[in-house]
Amino acid sequence: MSTSLLYTRRRSRIGMTALIDVVFILLMFFMLTSSFNRWKAVDFRSPIAVENQSADPARLVVLGVDGTLRLVARDVEIGPAEPVNAGLFDAGQPVVILPEAKASVQSIITQLERLKALDLSVTLGSVIAGEAGR
Repeated sequence: MSTSLLYTRRRSRIGMTALIDVVFILLMFFMLTSSFNRWKAVDFRSPIAVENQSADPARLVVLGVDGTLRLVARDVEIGPAEPVNAGLFDAGQPVVILPEAKASVQSIITQLERLKALDLSVTLGSVIAGEAGR
């Protein structure tokens, strides 16, 4: 007898069943221990089209790159940290925010929330060029 026949080994195979069990256990562990927080949702409801439009046109507000709000019809500028005076807006008059082209999304959402906190009907308008609102 030859010595090579005595010492031949069979390769052991990894059991796939045990490996799949471990993967599913890890998957369930991570699913149960992680938390899925729902981020604060922003309401982007657009106004509903009606036959009889109100006589009051919308108040246009330009949102600058630095976060300042400029009322188009009046010569009023509100800084990003200044409190917004609700008296600047007529009751029931819709407000349209027109962000400048390079305004950040965070500043747009912050200003939308500031104006909605005053119980104003706020809608996001289209983006305008940087100097168009001045």
